[in-house]
Amino acid sequence: MRVETSWLDLKLGLRMLVRHPVLTLIGVLATTFAIGAGAIYFEVVNDFFYPTLPLSDGARVVAIQNEDLETVSPELHSLQDFITWRDELKSVENLGALTLYTRNLRPTGGAAEPVEVVEISAAAFQVARIPPLFGRPLIEADEQNGSAPVVVIGERLWTTRFNRDPDIVGQPVKLGSSVRTIVGIMPKNFALPVNHDIWVPFRINASDHARRQGPSIRTIGRLAPGMTYEKAQAELNVLGTRIAAQFPQTNARLRPRVVPYLQQFTGNPGERSFRFGLNVAFMMLLVVICGNLGALVFARLATRTKELFLRTALGATRGQILMQLFVEALVLTSVGAVAALGLLRW
Repeated sequence: MRVETSWLDLKLGLRMLVRHPVLTLIGVLATTFAIGAGAIYFEVVNDFFYPTLPLSDGARVVAIQNEDLETVSPELHSLQDFITWRDELKSVENLGALTLYTRNLRPTGGAAEPVEVVEISAAAFQVARIPPLFGRPLIEADEQNGSAPVVVIGERLWTTRFNRDPDIVGQPVKLGSSVRTIVGIMPKNFALPVNHDIWVPFRINASDHARRQGPSIRTIGRLAPGMTYEKAQAELNVLGTRIAAQFPQTNARLRPRVVPYLQQFTGNPGERSFRFGLNVAFMMLLVVICGNLGALVFARLATRTKELFLRTALGATRGQILMQLFVEALVLTSVGAVAALGLLRW
């Protein structure tokens, strides 16, 4: 009997769509907009605040950064701490550092134009697991003082500034005041740290800088096999406690954290507050849409008192009438949901 009643309610729900075309049109459009806009909104927000790293097993690519407990903000002047993390952490492998600066790039016979240069550890190329198009990536020997100055460029820069010259590997190029040899060309999907395409070896010496006085750096590494974020954080907590006790003047209020690689670019408190505000505003918009649609359905219900009295007189229980109204609303919103999902797929 429950199944028969449900089928009857479904038929009545479809019939009501035809009997009230204006309400049906408004309800379907409202539902389509609410579901479609919600899906698009959360997809855009997730892509912006939680972007996916397009690398092999990218979810295991991480960053380690100090967080100031008083300001709740990252402390990027952590060169000495990075050396300790790199040398002692077992849960994160191929940990490397990078820093950014701007220099003029002058190809042979070309004009100088400013580019954002990434000074990066060779370990980052091992983390990415992306082979070069031509030549080789940076290697640890390139980071040693006295080694030949080299540079690796990306495919985009190779196209725009070097006209995809197949013989560019091995050729010199002037970068700032130094002349460097191009040793490799990386494909488009290698764009560390976020959207860059020229890399030089990381040669910053920690002994040349006092603690908290070195350059701003960011890090990149990969969780070791069998390790999780929780295990890596536990190991990092031990190191952080030891460093804080050893250097209380500079590290007492710092707490090292292991985070997904891209979170170091999107996880500051200001962006978190902004994201929360966006979510609240959008949810309020959905509440208004749902409230209006509910008011329309209730207004239609107020015109059906005779029908409901008749069903009650014929033996329908209060539960059966509520089920009928629920199924009718479900049919209406399901049509809008199908339309929204079809539109989104298109």
